[in-house]
This record gives sequence, structure tokens and C-alpha cells, in this order.
Amino acid sequence: MTNISGPPKTRVEFMTIAAREALRMGNAEIVGGFIRDWVIRGEIDIKNGTPKDIDLRLWKGFDINLYVRNCEQWGLKRDDRGLNLGFVTPSGDWFFIDYIFTESFEQGGDLGIDLDVNSFAVSADKGLHKRAYLHRPLCKTYGNIKRKVAYLIEIDPHKNRCDYMEKRVEKMKNRGWKVIRASSLKENCACKR
Repeated sequence: MTNISGPPKTRVEFMTIAAREALRMGNAEIVGGFIRDWVIRGEIDIKNGTPKDIDLRLWKGFDINLYVRNCEQWGLKRDDRGLNLGFVTPSGDWFFIDYIFTESFEQGGDLGIDLDVNSFAVSADKGLHKRAYLHRPLCKTYGNIKRKVAYLIEIDPHKNRCDYMEKRVEKMKNRGWKVIRASSLKENCACKR
């Protein structure tokens, strides 16, 4: 994550502070688009709201209330807007924290991801690392992120995930990403059979 000199001013700087506070507390790792778009690509896309949120994977012992208090010490105000957890910056910009406790992951049996470019995480003990889709070389996935090329992993989702997957692919394409195997989704999706 980028260095912030002086007090945070922008929405992304406050998001970076919120991410660092989670890591500082332990029992947490940052996953998802914040890693892909901001940490690796350094991309700020105001038009598309990138980065839009921070996704956290939490373990038992992570204290949400203490986390909120730590973030508030930076001038953030809690404003959930019907979501898990949201903050407003002193300048009025809003962002949210989407979190899931690892026990919920384990009940599902895996750490499933839809695109190879969503397989990275940052944790205090491991730094930037792959959390899923481990058999694909790290340098290949990292290179794909830098080139805005996503490899679609889940080409035959269950019926209840077809629409979700199609929207995810379309969203990535609209943001300038090339999605490899996107046509396979239309052929293999369970709702198409």
C-alpha cells in the first residue's frame, strides 16, 4: 500500500488507513478488488468508484468494535447505510468494509474465487500473497492484473450463480478488462442447460 505523508485527505487515503488498521489488529487479511485495483495496480478510477470497498477476511478474535474505534481516531465516522460496515471521511466521501469471518468460509468448504485476479490477499504476517487458485504461478496472475487480463475460473457455475457470474464478467469488461474464457460461461452455465 502506498505511503501517506501527513494526515490522510482523500477517500483512497482513508481507505488505506482503514485497511492498515485491520492488519494492525491481527486476525485479518485484505482480499478482493482493493488488492487487485489499488495495491497492485495503483488504480484510482473515480468514474467507476475504484476502489469501491475493502474486503476483509477475519478470524476469531478480531474485535469489530475496537476496529471501528481505531478508524474513528483518524476522523472517520461510522455510516453503514444498510451494509456490514461503512465510513464517511471528513470531506464527506463514503466507503464500506465488506467482511466475513473465516468460519463462514470454512463452512462452504473452500475459498472459492471467480477470476484469477481475485486470488491475492495482504496480511500482516505474509504480506502480499495468493490465498486461492494456488496452482497458477504467482507471476502469471500478477502479470494479468498489471495488463488488466482476467482468467475466468468458474465457467460452469451452479444455477443460482449464473446471473451473478455474468454480471461480474460484464462489470470487468466495462472497466476495461479482457476476460479470458468469458464465452465459456454462456455455454456452460447451469441455467442455460
